[in-house]
This record gives sequence, C-alpha cells and structure tokens, in this order.
Amino acid sequence: MTAYHIFHDVLLAVHNLALVICAGAPFFWWFHWLASGDAEHGARFVEKTFPWVALGFVLLFITGIGMPVGRILMSGGDRIMHPVAGLAIKAKVGSVVALMVVMALIRVKILKPAASNPEHLATSGSKLRLYLKLAMLFSAGSLFFSAWIRFGMC
Repeated sequence: MTAYHIFHDVLLAVHNLALVICAGAPFFWWFHWLASGDAEHGARFVEKTFPWVALGFVLLFITGIGMPVGRILMSGGDRIMHPVAGLAIKAKVGSVVALMVVMALIRVKILKPAASNPEHLATSGSKLRLYLKLAMLFSAGSLFFSAWIRFGMC
C-alpha cells in the first residue's frame, strides 16, 4: 500500500463522517421541528444545528478537494491518470461546489429570514425540503465519485 492509498483512505473516512453530519443533521432538526409544531422552537433548533452542518460541509469541501489534489500530486499528474479517474475528479469537484452553493442558499433564503421571523420556517417548508434533497443528492454524488478517483491505480 502506497502513501497515496493511505492518504486517500484517511480522507475518504473523514469524508464519510462529514457526509453523515451533513445529511443527518438537517433531517433530524427538520423532523424534530415537524414533530414539535412550534415555529419558534424550530428556529432555535436550526440556529443550534446549523454550525454542526456548516462544519460538516467545510470538512466535506476540504476532504473533497483534498482527494483529487492528492491524486494529482502523488500519482504524477494527469498524464498517467486513467480517464475514468480524471472524469471522477471533475465530477467530484463539481458536486462539492454545487453542495456549497445549496448550503449558501439555505442559509441566505431560509435561515437568515427565520432568525427575525420564526414563522418564515413554516411558510418556506417546500423550499427547504427541495434544498435538503438537492444537498443530499450532491452529497451522495460527491461520495460516489470519491471511490472512482482511485480507478486505474494498483
């Protein structure tokens, strides 16, 4: 096992944990808010949960970019990279960037207005569900493409 394989495996493990934080926390507070039925409680819970989700996305971003960078730096670059691995790197970076955009949309369009008006969460539920589904889709895409970055390496 080479240094690259160990580096990639450690990053992939941290990446998987960050994905669980990102995917699990929003759904947890969303279901908790639905069960309580209290818009003010939901807004407070969102304020407490969002830093954990943001930390998970930062970890996703760092590890998501670290895997392709490690591949390029440690394997000699694109000239010896299998085309499938090159495509996986491009798709991975694209899904990580799209995930960051979705999280920014959640923060700007839903959570900031909800801080001043707790009833905003109740009226923007369909938007929030859409954004959470997109975040889950891009998170899953990021994780899927992570495994293909090692394609063609022994």
